[in-house]
Amino acid sequence: ASNKRQPGNLLLPTVVLSRAAALRFSPANSMGLSKELVLAALQQQGIKYEEYDHEPVMTCDAQATALQGTSGNVTKNLFLRDKKRRQYLITALPDTKVDLKVLSARLGCGKSGLSWSSEELLAESLQVEPGCVTPLALANQSSSKHVLLLIDQKLKNTKFFVHPIVNSASVLLDSAGLDTFVRSVGREPIYVDLEADPKIDRDNPPDLKQYADNIGAPTKENEEGTSNNSSSGAASSQANIAAAPAAKTASQASTATAASKGKKTTSSKTANAVQQSSAEQHIQLSDVVKRTEDLINMVSQALLSNPAAEAAASNDYVLKRLKADVQMQLTAFKNAAYSAGYTAGKEEIVAFATRRYA
Repeated sequence: ASNKRQPGNLLLPTVVLSRAAALRFSPANSMGLSKELVLAALQQQGIKYEEYDHEPVMTCDAQATALQGTSGNVTKNLFLRDKKRRQYLITALPDTKVDLKVLSARLGCGKSGLSWSSEELLAESLQVEPGCVTPLALANQSSSKHVLLLIDQKLKNTKFFVHPIVNSASVLLDSAGLDTFVRSVGREPIYVDLEADPKIDRDNPPDLKQYADNIGAPTKENEEGTSNNSSSGAASSQANIAAAPAAKTASQASTATAASKGKKTTSSKTANAVQQSSAEQHIQLSDVVKRTEDLINMVSQALLSNPAAEAAASNDYVLKRLKADVQMQLTAFKNAAYSAGYTAGKEEIVAFATRRYA
């Protein structure tokens, strides 16, 4: 059974966090905006809605059962990705048939370009847990900027339910309210006939490709770092070139050749340094004793606001016993990880050989 709650004025408490607590609850370490903040955003935009609390639900059928006796359609929300790591959030009626091959072609991704997103990508982009996918997650604007929302045209001018970030509640709003929310996060609502199968050829380009192209593809952090470094290097090189005379003498050409060799040597040294730093980082991360010290200090700092050594000064035995227990657990975890990696690699080799020589 559901419990209806009318929207009211939310008073958001001011919480003073310690440095350690602030780190734990920073955007990089959390699941994004809370239900209360998302509902506050709806109220701020003057969007009318009704909130219903119920047991956590993972399917449309379970949501419909939890909302029996209410007026409004439940929705299914599909979270997909293409090969460029662009993501697509599809909000539709449960009985709307969504052919992924057809939709992929309409988006200009080819007939096999779409697939289901992983839980990791779901947490990274929408910052919600499985079973909680909702268009309201676009309130996490920074992380969801590469997500394209497509809305079933059957939802136009109707009332329907979506989750407010968590699947233990549902909010009933109309399409106009959803449109207002979508515009409030800097987007335009896109209603699509998800069951259409238009002809696509040279004379009939993919009808949804323009929307996919507009969101762009995300770049991984390490690629961004490389790109930034390359850009800085390129800008510096261009500045040097602009400052140099147009004509080169033989001696200048010789100097340039020597400089080129020097650059290659420097690049080689840099690559070796990167490899060494990666190896050192791996050793540090797998150092059980060091990880134990870090964990105990973090927990002690968060709970007692003191380093572990100071907090346990009165009872050194307790600290030693705790470190031993944590080291044992971490060692067991590391050994299990190594074993699992070895087993997975062995199975992959066997599977490859079986496919190749079958």
